[in-house]
Amino acid sequence: MNKERRKEYRIVLLSEEVGWSYINVISKTHDKLIDISSEGAFIESKLLPKSKDVLEIVFVLPGNLGHLKIKGIIVWCRWTKLKKSNLPLGFAVKLIHTEDSLKIMKAYVTYLRNKQIILVSKRIQDEFFGNGKGPRIV
Repeated sequence: MNKERRKEYRIVLLSEEVGWSYINVISKTHDKLIDISSEGAFIESKLLPKSKDVLEIVFVLPGNLGHLKIKGIIVWCRWTKLKKSNLPLGFAVKLIHTEDSLKIMKAYVTYLRNKQIILVSKRIQDEFFGNGKGPRIV
């Protein structure tokens, strides 16, 4: 059995995007954020940087809070699809925090976790009651 190496819990996401670019490069790429913790993330992408490349990751904060830009280092890439696997192509990035960015990231991950709970609860409610045609759970 593999030992879990993460210190923080990882949140699997349904529909979040993230921007990223190489350091000092103007053009940014937007890809799907598959999972996240305050320490790192897995980003689904057809553009695959090399292991140990340093990137700038841009997270869009909720409401009008703006963006959180954090440097990250690529720790591994999934460059090929396995025959019996539905795992996406992409890369894992370890975030390089300042003291302030870590606090903001922990709050952002908590927000995403709560958002996912609400989305999944809504899907279950829709399945069970038929798209809002039954009793409403509040």
